[in-house]
This record gives sequence, structure tokens and C-alpha cells, in this order.
Amino acid sequence: MENGMTKLLIAMCAIWATAAFGQTVPPPCGEKGVPDNVPCYDAKSGKVIHTNTPGFVPHQEINPLPPSAEPVTAPTVAPAKVTPDNTVPHHIEFPSPPATPQSWSYENNASCFHDRGTVQCFETSTLQRYASNREVFEAQFQAGQVVGEAIGALIRAWMERRRKVDLERKDIKQQISTYYNATFDLNDELMHQEDTLITDYTRLEQLDPTRRTLYEQGAKNSAAFNSVLVTVRPKMGEGLPVILKAKDVKYLRKSLEQAKGIYDLTFNGAKKEYVYSQLMQGLLAYYEHQQNTH
Repeated sequence: MENGMTKLLIAMCAIWATAAFGQTVPPPCGEKGVPDNVPCYDAKSGKVIHTNTPGFVPHQEINPLPPSAEPVTAPTVAPAKVTPDNTVPHHIEFPSPPATPQSWSYENNASCFHDRGTVQCFETSTLQRYASNREVFEAQFQAGQVVGEAIGALIRAWMERRRKVDLERKDIKQQISTYYNATFDLNDELMHQEDTLITDYTRLEQLDPTRRTLYEQGAKNSAAFNSVLVTVRPKMGEGLPVILKAKDVKYLRKSLEQAKGIYDLTFNGAKKEYVYSQLMQGLLAYYEHQQNTH
């Protein structure tokens, strides 16, 4: 359990840290508000320049300015009419998961997942193996996406509620904002999943004391993960206004690529954590059934 969770934490935090604690793409050179001789992105060369402290420039006397010329009155020019671009919406909506209830039950010696008329059951020994060794879950999760077995059913249940954002818009800044907002939404969902896992682990400690150490470690891992997730929105949010003020197209494209990469990683992480948290709820359903029947 610990190794799998640790890998997930490292993988998902790596790209978030890039955006949250320092942009990989410095502000473009020449933009308003960007001081001279600071690291900036040069559109012509495609490189970051001014990475070193500028050398000493000796003092030079400045010749006085020549007398001012006679004032010239500039002709008045009427501003041209601009037709608004109706192809780019002011706000892009992205789908949120509906409030359709899901539940677990224990029947016919198995824990069964119920979702809008669909039922998928898991043997108790399988759920216990996932709880004892998250590496086993990681392998089965990857296989489930391909072969569509039991875990594949849980993946499809999540995908139906969280359709992936895929934008093809002319306005790059709007795409960046939408990916950021979608990432924030998924990040909140991840935090909720980890809170649910902590609650389930605490209950499992009581119902299955033989694995108490594993559940305690799982709860600690989820709490550590949440301590990172809670910083994502404020830290990423700090850099977004700077990006949206930029005018250099090459810089904005790099920022868009980064925003999409962060979103994709968060999307895949939320999908995996949803499946694992559901499996732990299934295991909990088994032990609660055992308690109620004895």
C-alpha cells in the first residue's frame, strides 16, 4: 500500500510543483511590467535570456537635448469599428459529475458495487489483497483499463461522471483558464477521495484489527497527500494572472501545453484514486456485513 501511494504522490506532485512554485516558462521579454535584465523568454530565439547579472556600465555624460520644435496639431482620425469575434465564448463550461448515488452491498459471498442498475461484484480475498498491497492494485488497474474486467467497470463509472476536457479553441488564454479551472475541480475531488479513504481506514482498523498497521499507514499516506493537494489551487492561481496578461503567442502556447499536462495528470490520478477508494468501501461493506450477522 505504501509503495504505490508514494509513487502516486511523487508523480502527481512533480508537475504540480513546477506550476505551483515556479513557472517553467519565464515571462516574455518586452512585456509590460517585466523589468530589464531579468530572465525572460525571447520570442525570436526561442530561448530564455538575461540569465546572468549584467556587467558594469561606466558612467557617461549625457548631452543636453536640443530645443523643442514648434508644436504640430495631428489630424483627428475616427476609430475603426471592430466586429466582435463570436467564435470564442466568454466562459467555457466543463462537465461536472452528476449526483447519482452509488452504493456497495454484500451478497452471495461477495462485495457488490451498484451504479444506475449496473452491478459489479468482487471477491473478499481480492479486496483484502488490494488493501494489503497497493502494488497489486496498481497492476490490476492498468490491466482493467485495457481488458475491461471488474476494475474496468469502476473506471467506466467514473468516466461517465467526469468526461475529459478536450479543447480546440482559437483563444489560447481561454483554453489555459479552462484547463486550470478543470484542474482545480479535479483537485477538490481528489481531496474528497482522500478524506473518504481516511474515514474508511479508521473504520477498517476497528473491524479488521489483523491489518491495523496497514490501515494506519494508509490513513497517514492519504493525509500526507492531502497536505500537498490543499496547496495546489492557491499556488497555481498565483501564476495564472501573469500568464493571461502575456501577449507573446509562443510563450502562451508553451503555457497552454503545461496547463494541459497538469490537467491530464490530475485527471488520471483522480480516476485511479476513485477506483481504489471504491474498492476500500467494498471491503468495508464485507466487514460491516460480518459484524451485523454475528
